[in-house]
Amino acid sequence: MIYRRWPVKKIREFFIESAIYISGITSIAIVVLIFVFLAKEGFSLFKTISLTAVAAIAERMAFCFSFLFIFCAQIFSTFG
Repeated sequence: MIYRRWPVKKIREFFIESAIYISGITSIAIVVLIFVFLAKEGFSLFKTISLTAVAAIAERMAFCFSFLFIFCAQIFSTFG
């Protein structure tokens, strides 16, 4: 049987590609876990606050963000 040795360059490439693959999978898993944590904490909110109160808060936040959007649009049109 003839055993062929891998060149050092191929071995180095293999480890670099493996490290990139593992870090990609790990980052996706971390983002998913963050969303799971936020969903878990968010659902506990509905146990303590009524849905109408949450809707009122969301309506006020949308009103504030609309001013932020207008402000950013004015800055962009001025300096854009």
